[in-house]
Amino acid sequence: MTTLATSVRAGEPRQTTASAGPNWVLVGEGTNGSKRYVDPSTIKRDGNLRRNWEYIDYASRGSTESLSARAFVETDCREERRRIIEVTEFSESMLQGRILGTERGDGSWIQSAPGTFAETVMRYVCAR
Repeated sequence: MTTLATSVRAGEPRQTTASAGPNWVLVGEGTNGSKRYVDPSTIKRDGNLRRNWEYIDYASRGSTESLSARAFVETDCREERRRIIEVTEFSESMLQGRILGTERGDGSWIQSAPGTFAETVMRYVCAR
């Protein structure tokens, strides 16, 4: 499984017309070329918690041979941490190609470290 913690370049989220779906918003680009998107229409609030769909386009194939992944994520805005509920890996960019596998998260929380994709996405999601 590819880690969510990747450093990002500073910049504002911007709307994208990526073929992965009309509601995806680009919220971060890694220094390695990978990109993280969030679908703001899926952000659901429950007190300090947020649940949403996001996806990442990897710059190159990792150990799982995937070029993109879609995840359903829960964020604790007060504690600045996230956990994966479910993730599906795809063989091609933009959630295309074969599904390589789907996994359920183990329920553990991951702190959103400064300067990572996780922090960028957390800030975007918690602001909604």
